[in-house]
Amino acid sequence: MSRTRGRRGRHAIATALLFCFTSMAPLLISASVASAEPTGTLYVWVEENYSWAEEPSSGLVEGPGIKCGSGFDDCTEEIAVGQSVTLTVTAGSGSYVHYVYDCTNGTTTCTKTISSGYNSIVASFCPVTEWGCAVFGV
Repeated sequence: MSRTRGRRGRHAIATALLFCFTSMAPLLISASVASAEPTGTLYVWVEENYSWAEEPSSGLVEGPGIKCGSGFDDCTEEIAVGQSVTLTVTAGSGSYVHYVYDCTNGTTTCTKTISSGYNSIVASFCPVTEWGCAVFGV
């Protein structure tokens, strides 16, 4: 009889250990999700200005997860902190890039290194006319 009890006892211990490890699996998965990379949010603002003669301008800013301006409105993206993002700035027909603010490398391609929290880029477009661009404060 003692042999039968011993086997049953070992089986009960093995079952308890299996239950213990199985019930801990969600905790282990949760811990790995909590240690994900920190991200920052990239916001792209497009200013499509008018000339003094009321002609509109247009432009587009594109990059990973971003397609903003000229009728597209995908202007925000969560990106890992420390990652460099390259954006292409393209003026629409009859427009030119007036300026790109808070970005490096000029006006047609710009690079932004993401920090935690809020990151922004402003691209301003003006129409190509003899009247110039009606942008105040720039």
